[in-house]
Amino acid sequence: MRIFQGHQQTVTCLSMYDHDEKIVSGSNDNTCRVWNLGKKKCWRVFKHSYPITCVAINDTICISGGSTGRIKVFTLLDGKLLKV
Repeated sequence: MRIFQGHQQTVTCLSMYDHDEKIVSGSNDNTCRVWNLGKKKCWRVFKHSYPITCVAINDTICISGGSTGRIKVFTLLDGKLLKV
């Protein structure tokens, strides 16, 4: 079992991309975090102005949504916001 620490409030959602050993988590702390399972640490943090209620990940992007009904798409390589 592994415990990953970083969120300041309750984790509300998770998604895993098995091929790259990455997990994305969303939280009531208004962040979406990408975790590298091989290195056992947080790799990227995407900040929002609202709690995160859904996340998805693949080899190139991270998608997150929240209580406002907005969806954001970020690139994993450089962490840039692609779409809102």
